[in-house]
Formats: sequence, C-alpha cells, structure tokens
Amino acid sequence: MSAFEQVWQYLQANLSKNQKVENWGVRGYSGNQFAVVECERNAVLVKSLRTQNERRVTKSEFEKVYPYYQKLRSGQIGRAELGEATQSRNTSYILSLLNWYQSNR
Repeated sequence: MSAFEQVWQYLQANLSKNQKVENWGVRGYSGNQFAVVECERNAVLVKSLRTQNERRVTKSEFEKVYPYYQKLRSGQIGRAELGEATQSRNTSYILSLLNWYQSNR
C-alpha cells in the first residue's frame, strides 16, 4: 500500500462527523476552523465555520497535493508553486487535513 493510501485510510477511519479542524498553512494556524461534514469513500465533505460554505474535497485532489506537503512544510516550495502544480481550489482544506493527520497519527 502506498504512503498516500495509508494517509487516506487513516483520514477515512479517524475523522468524525462535525469534527473541527484548525486551518493550517505555511505560516502556521490561521485561527479559523472548518468542520468535517462527512467522509465518503472518494471524498471528504467539509464546511467553513466562518462562511458556512461546504466543499467536496476529492481523493484525487488529495493525491495531487500530497507529494508537495512536506516540500511546502520545509520551505522548498511556496504556496503559489503548490497552486500552479496541483490546480486544486481546495489546498487550504487539504493542507489542514494533512497537518491534522501528522499531528494525530
């Protein structure tokens, strides 16, 4: 099983409905949170607690962002480079969930 699949399985098994997750970026925690609405087999549905907007973050988007996560944390790449490389509109949620994984595993 690939490292990404292990992370995805952990998220699927350990994220709970209405669980709050801190927004995280390269500068650290932003002070905002979002909630996990539902974990589907191929997506995580999240809701911004500030705007109440829901987003469906697909497994394929996670898989695109995953290889860049450690590079971003270590400063090897910046947020703009991540956006260009992945073309994902959900990087804030994905990075926050990957950070949650790293903090909770």
